[in-house]
Amino acid sequence: WLRSAFDERRSSKGNEIHRSVVLPAEDRIDLGSFIYIGPSTFLDGKGFLKIGDGSVISSHVSVLTSSHVWKDEDVLPYGIDSNLSTVVIGRGCWIGIRAIVMPGISLGDGVIVGAGSVVTKTFPKGSIVAGNPAKIVGTRVIKSEVVERSNYLLKVYGSGRRL
Repeated sequence: WLRSAFDERRSSKGNEIHRSVVLPAEDRIDLGSFIYIGPSTFLDGKGFLKIGDGSVISSHVSVLTSSHVWKDEDVLPYGIDSNLSTVVIGRGCWIGIRAIVMPGISLGDGVIVGAGSVVTKTFPKGSIVAGNPAKIVGTRVIKSEVVERSNYLLKVYGSGRRL
């Protein structure tokens, strides 16, 4: 599913995106720079997905921007229509292994999502979230000068390293 246009975005901005990432609607995904996306991750861009500079998305993560319309009274378990939503992942976020990000949410800059979490609502800058459903379990100070200088993992240390 990786086409040449996405392959170009993969390398031209200092991004490191594993070849096994599944992208059913790659033309509706807006990638920043210095992004890492791990193996077997599913990025559903059918609604719209924006990933901010310097974010790290671990392996086996699912980011969903669409869901089935299940309230159809004439068809079970759901109809053929979809609800489309935008998901925004801020700059310098870290999404842990096997996390699920549901449609329509936003993660502020520097948000950390714990492994296996299910994110069902929006979280502000610097939140550390975990659980099912994800809840704030801590916060971190995000210095604006670090964000403005773009001190992101791949920019500082380069790609090709085991993250």
